[in-house]
Amino acid sequence: MGERVLFSFFVSLSLSLFHDNASRTFLEHEGGRVSAEFHEWESCFSNNMSKWWECLRLSSSVFQSPSAAEASKSASAICGSMWDDARKTIRPIQILLPTLTGLHGRKYLHVHVGKTGGSTFELLLHQAKATDWEQIHMQPLSTTILQGRKQVVFLIRDPLERIISAFNFHKRRVDAGTARKSDDLNTLFRCFQTVDAFSRALDENTTCGGIARDRLFNSSSSQHISNGYCFYVGGVLEELARARVSLIYARSLITDAQALLDRLGITINATSVHANAAPDDSDKFLSHTGRTKLLSHLAHEYYALHALMRLS
Repeated sequence: MGERVLFSFFVSLSLSLFHDNASRTFLEHEGGRVSAEFHEWESCFSNNMSKWWECLRLSSSVFQSPSAAEASKSASAICGSMWDDARKTIRPIQILLPTLTGLHGRKYLHVHVGKTGGSTFELLLHQAKATDWEQIHMQPLSTTILQGRKQVVFLIRDPLERIISAFNFHKRRVDAGTARKSDDLNTLFRCFQTVDAFSRALDENTTCGGIARDRLFNSSSSQHISNGYCFYVGGVLEELARARVSLIYARSLITDAQALLDRLGITINATSVHANAAPDDSDKFLSHTGRTKLLSHLAHEYYALHALMRLS
């Protein structure tokens, strides 16, 4: 298994612990011996899920291995390239409009990464009549956007889970005939009816395999599928290091949002709000092969997420 798989394997297990025992055994066998430091890190996340950020002190020892360092360098380059490509697709009016309307002068910024719970967070802000907030959605961050912010908020979700959710979100829209023509996702769903088939094809030298890779990495073609953390932050991580970054964990969204907004003097009263909830019959199955291949193509997303975690 390549270095990208090893790197994404390390991070994905520790961030969300979503793997079942069979999948974990398979990946550990393929990835080689897992260090004692990693097991300590994983145990910290398991036992402190509500305070997962306290486990970050262990991350340096986990990521000091040569293979992880080399994988991180490669993932960083891919992440920056995706941000560069995203900037090229932005229309001038998208850049100018927030400045013209005064949004860029607001204190608080919510970077709404698709399929992480951002719509629910926006609903909470709306119900609380919170002011001085700007939402950035489907537009990469820039130095200009970050200037003067007192707080920059991200919702974080395991990248693999986010891709599954995004695939199902777009498929429901295409099936219902509500997808915008500009989404250009029909070719994707002519090739793949399930997220597992999509994932298993990522390394195939076929027309559909090429479409799968394009939809995962081309920010102009697939909306939420490719527009993950690298789309938003791949070129501004140094600038974010000078900002005050706060993270809300998607699986404890209400609790984390309440804690953050309480600190900012904003009162919310919501326990079960969930905007854009997926239907119960959403396709979430991934075979061992599909999971492993998808992870191997998401190292750049885990790199970006780990970078954000270190900034918070």
